[in-house]
Amino acid sequence: MAVHGQVEGDPKLKLDATSGLFMYLLFNFDSKPFQDPRVRQAVALAMRRQEFIDAAFYGRGEILDGFPAAPGTSFVNDSYLHAWAYDQAKAKALLAEAGYPNGFACKLLSTSQYSMHQNTALVAQQHLAEIGITVELVLPDWATRGEMGTKGQYDMAVQGTGWRNGDPENWAVILDGSQGNSVVRSWNMKNDQVTKLFADGLKELDPAKRKTIYDEIQKITVEETPFVPLLWRSQAYGMKKTVSGFKNMSGPLTQYSGVTLEATSAG
Repeated sequence: MAVHGQVEGDPKLKLDATSGLFMYLLFNFDSKPFQDPRVRQAVALAMRRQEFIDAAFYGRGEILDGFPAAPGTSFVNDSYLHAWAYDQAKAKALLAEAGYPNGFACKLLSTSQYSMHQNTALVAQQHLAEIGITVELVLPDWATRGEMGTKGQYDMAVQGTGWRNGDPENWAVILDGSQGNSVVRSWNMKNDQVTKLFADGLKELDPAKRKTIYDEIQKITVEETPFVPLLWRSQAYGMKKTVSGFKNMSGPLTQYSGVTLEATSAG
C-alpha cells in the first residue's frame, strides 16, 4: 500500500486502482460462544471499519459493513449494504442477552508475516476488548497460519478473499458449509437452508427468480452472521503515464486484468 503513494508521487507514473478483494473475520462454530448468532452479531457491530483501513491499508480501501455482493451487480440488495454498521451499545446488549454480560476470552488467528493481516488482528483485538471480549492473538508465519486455518485451530481468524466474478453463485465459497471445511469459511458452519438456496440458484434461469433466491441468502446471512466483513481492499496497477489500453477491471474481475494486455501499448 505504501507503494501506491510512491507511484502517485512520481510524475512519470500513474495508478489504476479499484476495490476488489475484501477482508473479514471467521468464526469456529465449535467454539461455544460463537455458536450463538447474537455473539457473532456483537463482534460484527463492534468493528470501526475505517480504523482497519487506516491501520492495515494506509488509508486505502472502502468500508464494508454489509453483505459483500460485488459492487455494481444486479444482486446488490440495498437493505443489507450496512447491516453490520458500528453500534457498540447494541453489541454489548447482544453479548449480555447471549449470557456474556462480562464478555469472555478467545483466540484470534492471523499471521505476523504480512502486516496487513497482523494489523487487522490488532485492531480487531482492540475493538473486542471494548465490549468485554479478551482476545489472545495467535500470529504464526503464513504457512502455519494456513495449516491452522484448514484444521480449525482458532476461535476467530482473519481472512481475505475475492469473488471470481460478479455472479452470486460465488458466495457459496464462504457461505455454503456443505462444501466441507476450508480456510476461507468459518469452521464447521452449516445451514441446510442456505445450501438448498444455492442449489436452487444454480438451477434457476429466470433473472428475477434468481434475485429472489440470492436476496434470501443475504437475509439469512445478516441474521446468522457466519462471518464479519471488514473492508474492500484497494487493488492497483502502477504504470508509466505513456501506457494506454491497459484496464484494471472493476470489482472481483481485477485479478483478471491481464487479459487487457493484448490491447496495451507502451506509448
